[in-house]
Amino acid sequence: MSVYRNPIFWMFLAFLSFIVITLIFSSVLTPYVCALVLAYLLAPLVDRLETLGISRPISGIIILIFAIGCIVGSILLVIPIFIQQAEMLISAFPRIYNRCLVLLERLLPTFIENNFSLETEVLNAGEVLKRQGLNFVSGFTFYAFALLDLILLIFVIPIITFYLLVDWNKILIKSARSLPDQVSKEINGVAVKIDNLLTGFVRGQLIICIVLSIFYSVALSFLGLSYGLLIGVFAGLISFIPFVGAALGAAIAVSVALYQFWDTSLFIVYVALVFIAGQLLESNFFTPKLIGSAVRLHPIAIMLSISIGGTVAGITGILLAIPLAGIFAVLLRELSYQYLDNTFFKDPE
Repeated sequence: MSVYRNPIFWMFLAFLSFIVITLIFSSVLTPYVCALVLAYLLAPLVDRLETLGISRPISGIIILIFAIGCIVGSILLVIPIFIQQAEMLISAFPRIYNRCLVLLERLLPTFIENNFSLETEVLNAGEVLKRQGLNFVSGFTFYAFALLDLILLIFVIPIITFYLLVDWNKILIKSARSLPDQVSKEINGVAVKIDNLLTGFVRGQLIICIVLSIFYSVALSFLGLSYGLLIGVFAGLISFIPFVGAALGAAIAVSVALYQFWDTSLFIVYVALVFIAGQLLESNFFTPKLIGSAVRLHPIAIMLSISIGGTVAGITGILLAIPLAGIFAVLLRELSYQYLDNTFFKDPE
């Protein structure tokens, strides 16, 4: 079969084109891509409610309200604690400053005496911030528009997601009917493999988040860290963001430990070790077993895809790097199978 008549080749080309077009027109297509991902994740739940006799539009509204409620509820639960912890840290800053100064003078007395004055550096930093404050006015408009874009996304994405959920099955059926039967069967076979990959990826991420939430919560509560249960749950739930999630959770926990266990530095080390242990468990056991087996990617390929995704599209790229790399690998494997199945590679009879 000629490569130009191979439906998998065109599927592969369409996938690459979709990524390139999304990156080029990201400012316009971001809400649609986010809505598409949400619709894919929520469609099975809508299908389940529909089988119970609830109309699809009502099912879509129920699932959307439930999803939005979970997100908003989590935010409303966590933000007050963060604000309280921030106020505690700010009030404790003079003690932290004096303690750090004592430790620095104890460890590096000659260097600090001759080359470094922390008070002077703080004053200099204040002068720098004062000068930089003039730039705030010029940058205010930019941040105002960025905030407006964020607000629009918050309202637009659920609306697009709702319409996709309502017509999800119709879209799939019409897409399949628009292709010849043989081509439709071949593409559907690959689509099933991609769907299994994504399902396995999401299931694996959920298991990892739950296990890490339990691990962090139990460990931090055992150490006696204030709000250890809440911080542990939060750190586990955001662990689906590679590297960034663990770093953010560790930063919050260590910040609270700095305030609470100020006179006992060993406890701060214990808190840091909890997150190091969690990362070791995730990277060496959970991710290879659950995520690696689902997407069938080598750990080096996973790390490379995350690096490329982060470089190209920031946090969004990091989040989508592994599933996109898995889809890319599925399509590439299917093309290689057909390539090797070509009569050119078979022994003549």
